[in-house]
Amino acid sequence: MLIEPFKQLITRIDEQIHQKKILLAVSGGVDSMVLLALFTGLPDECRPNIEVVHVNHHLRQESNEEEKFVKEYCHQLGVICHCKEWLECHHPLNNLEAAARDMRYAFFAKIAKEQNCDYVVTAHHGDDQAETILMRLVKGSQFRNLGGIQTVTHRANGLTVCRPLLIFSKEMIYEFAKAQNIPYREDQTNQITTYTRNRYRLQVIPNLKQENPNLLEHIQNFSRQIGYANEVIESVIEPLLADIVISKKVTCWQLDVTKLLRESEAVRYFILVEIMQQALVEKGVSINERQLSAVLSLLTAQKGQGVIQLSAGWVFKKRYASAFLMIASDTSDSNERVSEPYQLSVGENLFLSDKEWVTLVSAGETVIFPEKCQGWQRWELAVSSDSQKYPLMITRRQPGDKMIYNAQGQRKKIKRVLIDQKVPKEDREKIWVVRDAQQEISGIIPIKKSYLSIITETDKIHYRLIYLKGES
Repeated sequence: MLIEPFKQLITRIDEQIHQKKILLAVSGGVDSMVLLALFTGLPDECRPNIEVVHVNHHLRQESNEEEKFVKEYCHQLGVICHCKEWLECHHPLNNLEAAARDMRYAFFAKIAKEQNCDYVVTAHHGDDQAETILMRLVKGSQFRNLGGIQTVTHRANGLTVCRPLLIFSKEMIYEFAKAQNIPYREDQTNQITTYTRNRYRLQVIPNLKQENPNLLEHIQNFSRQIGYANEVIESVIEPLLADIVISKKVTCWQLDVTKLLRESEAVRYFILVEIMQQALVEKGVSINERQLSAVLSLLTAQKGQGVIQLSAGWVFKKRYASAFLMIASDTSDSNERVSEPYQLSVGENLFLSDKEWVTLVSAGETVIFPEKCQGWQRWELAVSSDSQKYPLMITRRQPGDKMIYNAQGQRKKIKRVLIDQKVPKEDREKIWVVRDAQQEISGIIPIKKSYLSIITETDKIHYRLIYLKGES
């Protein structure tokens, strides 16, 4: 029987469950109807306050009848039932299943918040778990996602989802429904093998159970082991991320390549997996092992620059000591190029943005400025001709950046320099700094020059960096 192990699991999930309010997702199928029966059948000392939520997807002719069935059954039990209709006119042309799932959980979150529910409870069971893990394994999912469905998950929108039937097989659920005379509706589309999950459910899983009747138990053990491994990996990776990720925005993450390459290959791999998970996967952008391997190869390659095309318009770009995970279109938007580094050698010039131009020339050389730049404000910086310091890099300032400010070689944080120069806080992240190949900062454009750039202090300075800026 399911009752006793279900009771034990529920109280293990939350010892105070009897003081909580839960929202049960009930479709009318055998799984959710058994879930409803198990909760309503709990003794008072561990039975929570129960409400039901049902979504009519209007995907089948039986949808309206199932909604009516769930409403009437809840009325008989004296349980409040919240229903939503997803009309056919709102169905997307593509990715219908994903859109339906997103719509459902958005509705669950809305009702849970309105009714002050502590948990949303769904009827996922052991066979669902096996299907999910095997499908992900065959598809080539990342290691962290092979754990499948978790008993309790906390969503970003504050929703806590609980799945207490994962410890039971579909067969056990059917047997319980029959023994307890629990009514339910059967979705005939579950028998259609054109759907991938149905093929696993009807063909793959039964064959594997014949190979080993303990399949579901082993799948649950595997899921738990993956969960433990993920906890260990996360405990190692999270502190490193804070040091390696220089900045992150919705469409652009900047990484410190030098620090990333100090780690072992295994640690680098899982750092990138976590970054991809946060930046891409959680937004619905997939990343495969081939793409991840290409990124790892680019990072360790001798060449200082390169780009890997990912998915949905995202790219991974290496620029010497920095790397960028970003939307490719952002490279043409001057407002979004706040962290992109630029390489500059003698005789070269480039536009940092639509209103900023820079060149590097020999001392005394006549400079021909672009016609567009006529009348723009000018700022110059003297730089050394020492070949070991080239190419120069023009980047946004990074946390902890310092520059030499006196003959004793003492350093001052760029942040403090900007404060001393009374640069508004909102403008500080837009400041450019000039750094050489040895990462020494020679100037803050167009704010401050390093002591190293003072011509009278050294005879090795032969080049001029000229910066022009137009009115915004």
